[in-house]
Amino acid sequence: MRLAILLLYLSACSSYVDRMHRQIDRDQARHEQRRLSQLNFQQSKMNQKKDMVNKNSPMLSSEEAKVVVPSIKRKYISSSRAKRRYSDNDLNDNSNGGSLWIGSGRGHYLFASNTKKISGDIVLVNIQGKMKNEMTLELKRAFPKDPFEEEGTKKAKSGDAAAAPAKAEGSNTKSGSDAEAVHDRLSCVVVEEINQEHLLLRGRKGLLYEERKRFVEVSALVSRKDIRDDNSVNSNSILELNIKVLRY
Repeated sequence: MRLAILLLYLSACSSYVDRMHRQIDRDQARHEQRRLSQLNFQQSKMNQKKDMVNKNSPMLSSEEAKVVVPSIKRKYISSSRAKRRYSDNDLNDNSNGGSLWIGSGRGHYLFASNTKKISGDIVLVNIQGKMKNEMTLELKRAFPKDPFEEEGTKKAKSGDAAAAPAKAEGSNTKSGSDAEAVHDRLSCVVVEEINQEHLLLRGRKGLLYEERKRFVEVSALVSRKDIRDDNSVNSNSILELNIKVLRY
């Protein structure tokens, strides 16, 4: 009984192994057939391309045609414009210009303070003695004093007339330092670029005059080179100054 079961088991195993081998052979045959079909397809494509080339450019001899026009038109350039190999001599600056950048003017130099200002930039004006006096004179013209009040102040100060010359001398000795001293600052805006060298500034400031707050509008023409690195300019460097008192 055991021998019969063993024989049945061995016969079943052998039939299973035979089926596996047949399946492997079929898969290999199918794969080989697919590979051959792909090779045939590629070969046919290459043959078609060769036929097209032969049709477009048939073989010619010098006896049949002296000059053959090429099928592809190429654009040739001179050797001076063609790409060439650069050397260290090409890095030397042989030009006479003092700028590393394209263009001209003060703003194009590398080792220089950049005072390039455009419309809308803010520039602080340092109010010095001369500008302060002009603003005071404009306020006096716009808001003159009452003559009756002036007579009263003159009578009150008549007793101090002897000390007035001494004070005047003291003020003359300090006039040089007061002219250069900065008394206040005025915030202005660049309203117009006149040219590459000059700017037009405009600003407003509130001042306390005769115990009331008054407003003045200042228009100033300045040079770019006079503007400092901190975006400020001294009033003594202003080329043209216009002060207007605003009545409101």
